[in-house]
Amino acid sequence: MGVMPLTDLTLTDEARIPGACAAIVKARAAVLRGIAVQRELIAAEKEGRPIRLPRSAKRHDASNRRPRRWWFVSPTDGGLRLNILYGHRPVALRDGLTTIVCDGLDGVVAALGVVAANIHELDAGLASVISARPHDRRSPRKTCP
Repeated sequence: MGVMPLTDLTLTDEARIPGACAAIVKARAAVLRGIAVQRELIAAEKEGRPIRLPRSAKRHDASNRRPRRWWFVSPTDGGLRLNILYGHRPVALRDGLTTIVCDGLDGVVAALGVVAANIHELDAGLASVISARPHDRRSPRKTCP
């Protein structure tokens, strides 16, 4: 069995995705993971059981983590409202508005399905959340006197 020469490879001029696009792709994936967690929370609440998150290989305390609910009860009329969160910040869905009006938990599930199906339409809102977060969380470097 011989080694294949380099001339036998199929080459292309296609480039890797730039860094800015990769951040949006990563944010979309995080929102979709969050939507899956919210669906699991709703199913657990309907059945009256506690939520069981899968453990990861790196974090052994993942089963003790309580995810934040994205829906809340409106103080004005008692109806359910839904925010789509990325990094614990609400994402602007349209014209700077961040809250979806829902009819009960079934309405929340339906709204989550619509958002998941149209995840590409959240790119502008995700970009504003990404740009608003602090970029460097490390403490500033100390200078020598």
